[in-house]
Amino acid sequence: MGRSTSEPVLTKNFKVLEKKEEYRLQYDLDVIKGAPNLFVLKVTNPLNTKVEVTTPTGQIYDFLLLKDGKKIWQWSDGRTFTQAQQKISFAPKETKIYYVQYETTDKGNYQLYGFFKGEGNKTVGPENFKME
Repeated sequence: MGRSTSEPVLTKNFKVLEKKEEYRLQYDLDVIKGAPNLFVLKVTNPLNTKVEVTTPTGQIYDFLLLKDGKKIWQWSDGRTFTQAQQKISFAPKETKIYYVQYETTDKGNYQLYGFFKGEGNKTVGPENFKME
C-alpha cells in the first residue's frame, strides 16, 4: 500500500473481540420400559461456562404420550404451576434429569415427546416404542 505525500493517511485502530460462546442446550429423551414405564428427559449444558435459562412459569418440563398418533396422556394435565418466572442455572457440562413414571399395559405403538420450558418450550422427540 502506498502513502500519499500531499494528504495525511487516515488510520483506524480496532480491536478483535472474542465471540461470546452461544449456548445450545443438548437434549436426550429415553423410555425405560417396565412396570411402570420411566420417561426420562436429560438436558445438558455442553459448554465450559455457566448457562442460565428462564421459564415463563414454574413448569420446567412436560411429557406427552401418543398411542398410534392420538394423545392418551400428558404429565401436566390437571397440575397447577406457579405463574412466576423461574431461573434455571446449568453449571459447565452439567446435566439435569427430569423423569416421570407412567403405567400402561396396553399393547401398541407409542410416541413420547418431552418439552423443556427453559428454551421457549423446546420439543424433544418423538421417542417411538412398542408395548407387546
